[in-house]
Parts: sequence; C-alpha cells; structure tokens
Amino acid sequence: MTLVHLRGENGAVLYFDGPVLPESIAHRLARGDLTRVTADGAPWDDTATETGDDDPADDPPGGPPDAPPLPGLKENRAVWTEFAIAQGMDRAKAASLTKAQLIEELTNPPAAP
Repeated sequence: MTLVHLRGENGAVLYFDGPVLPESIAHRLARGDLTRVTADGAPWDDTATETGDDDPADDPPGGPPDAPPLPGLKENRAVWTEFAIAQGMDRAKAASLTKAQLIEELTNPPAAP
C-alpha cells in the first residue's frame, strides 16, 4: 500500500492511500494548504526515493489489502462507518462514533509507542 503523508492546516500529519488523492485533498495540496511530509512529519524529499512512496514499514496495521479506498470528506457517515469496519474497526465502535470522529480516527496515523 502506498501512503501519502500530508501536514494539514492545523499541523496534524494525515495519511491517505495514494498515489491518487481525493479531489478535495489534491486541490488543497495544489493550493498550498497542505504540505507533503514523511510519516514522522519531516519535510518530504522527492529525491529520497525513486518511487516517491513512503517507507512501507510506516503503513498502518490492520485493514485487509483489498479494503476500499478512503472515502471522500463529503461522503455520509454510513460510508465512513462501512469503511471503518472494512479497515478492521469493531462494528459497535464504528457505529458509536460521529462522522468527524471516524474521519479523525481513520486519517490520523496511530501514535508511536
């Protein structure tokens, strides 16, 4: 899986399945609102790797390899809930979270131990 790590407007590092980003994210990246970074938040260096991929060891655990792509931010809560379940989240937990909580949980990488 190819992950693209981006620093958001609020400074948080988000990750997306790449190399194709959701349209709204690609627009914000092109506009300069988001900045490409490495998984640990360091500035991205396109010359560091020929493929432009982050280190596969940085991929988040869980989620089957045939899981659906990350939903768009405009998708409804039901789509995000089903995506969370496909990523391995417990159905009861996914159903108990708001859309905003699901997005936060699914787009922010887990904290390092």
